[in-house]
Amino acid sequence: MRRLAPLVLLLTVLAGCATPAADLDPAAAGDISVISFGAPVAMAQPTGGAEPNLAIAPDGTLWITAVAGSQERPNHERGAAWLWRSTDNGTTWETLRAPVRETPLGSLPQTRRPFGSSDADVVTSPDGWVYYSDWWNWGSPVLVPQPVPLPLSPNARYGSYMVERSNDGGATWASSPITTLDSLGGIDRQWLVAGPDGWVGLFYAYFHGPNPARGAQGVPDGRSSIQAVYSTDHGETWSEPRPVVVSPPGEFAQISHPRLTPQGLLWMPHGWTKEAETYWTDPSEVRVALSTDRGLSWRVVKVADVPGGFDNLWAVQGAHEPDGTLHVAWAERDGDLMTVRHSRSRDAGATWTAPENVSAPGLGFLPWVAARAGEVAVGYYWANATGDPLEVPDGTAWSAVVARKGATGGWARVDASAEPVKLGPLCPRGAACPADRELLDYFSLDYEASGRLHVAYAVSREVGGAKAGLVTYVGSANLVNQQS
Repeated sequence: MRRLAPLVLLLTVLAGCATPAADLDPAAAGDISVISFGAPVAMAQPTGGAEPNLAIAPDGTLWITAVAGSQERPNHERGAAWLWRSTDNGTTWETLRAPVRETPLGSLPQTRRPFGSSDADVVTSPDGWVYYSDWWNWGSPVLVPQPVPLPLSPNARYGSYMVERSNDGGATWASSPITTLDSLGGIDRQWLVAGPDGWVGLFYAYFHGPNPARGAQGVPDGRSSIQAVYSTDHGETWSEPRPVVVSPPGEFAQISHPRLTPQGLLWMPHGWTKEAETYWTDPSEVRVALSTDRGLSWRVVKVADVPGGFDNLWAVQGAHEPDGTLHVAWAERDGDLMTVRHSRSRDAGATWTAPENVSAPGLGFLPWVAARAGEVAVGYYWANATGDPLEVPDGTAWSAVVARKGATGGWARVDASAEPVKLGPLCPRGAACPADRELLDYFSLDYEASGRLHVAYAVSREVGGAKAGLVTYVGSANLVNQQS
């Protein structure tokens, strides 16, 4: 879930039938096999939540976490974002974490307003650990006076991240509040990355709002940045925050999920808006930050120009193959269309292929990327429509689409969702959305070692008279690299 950061608030000017995702003929898809997805499995989710992150452990255990929103229990030690686990290849799912909403607001001591569980992530490491993060952004401890007085106490906690970790498949957990990030609205969207030796990174967007406990963390006021904290002991302790990229005045960086290749390259593709006046449709670039020393230093390479702007959040994502081949996909405004595009690097991010279209003509938003040896998959929400997605006809059908590409041939597209995930207007612009945002900001997918593709997306529904997301899982049949 997006709280629109102060900088974005200043820069933002808001401006019939289901149609298949236009699969390519198998012959045109080269060495990619044709796949189909099984029956969808909806999570046990009595309240809203979307924006699922999916991870696969080395033993095949599947994990999904998703935004939960406001709730009653303080979540600075134990998360409240949705967390599900499957040990039978996605057939059934157990709920491990969920929000608490059992009493009217304010009826319990010290619950003057709900606690916030606004973003979440889950990742696994090659050594079998699982890490789950929640964002407790609406206050802890609750004894901080409301409204918060100025000047602020350097010891008060105003909202930050926590990370839970387990080395036994989720049977037991330990947690670490990352209180060095305490801020009044200056942070957003955390993502995790984990290595094989106890190394963990937590990356987040930082908008440099009032932060008396930490100051500007080495970045001048008025700048946006992407920052990270690191652990070398499986998340028990964390480093001081360190910048990954820092924007000049008037420019803005969009974070994406960080990745760590088997060769030791830590990398993070990201969007970069160069003239952030209207923000969504200003000239932008796809860039990638690269580190060979696990975040101590970074270099940045441009992947592609995006002259029409991204017009969605978070618009850029990436993944890598076991041999270190990097893949980046993004969605960009293309006249009346929104087009998902892809680029690849075989030299550790130094050079990139010319962008190619992934999505069929229409409106494609909020991409995610997965890769395995010789194959890349890009998932995104798509509709056979044009123009502003907030102004499409009420009957417009949106699908969760997966496009796959091998070493040769074109993109083979298939609907992962058996039915439309939503009808009518859809807003992909985060907290800048005036309505129709129940699917939130993306869905995710990943390959297991056998080649099976796992996908988690959101479906629009009604809960208590309001639109809400329902996290849904589908898995593919086993895949092979070559046509059979």
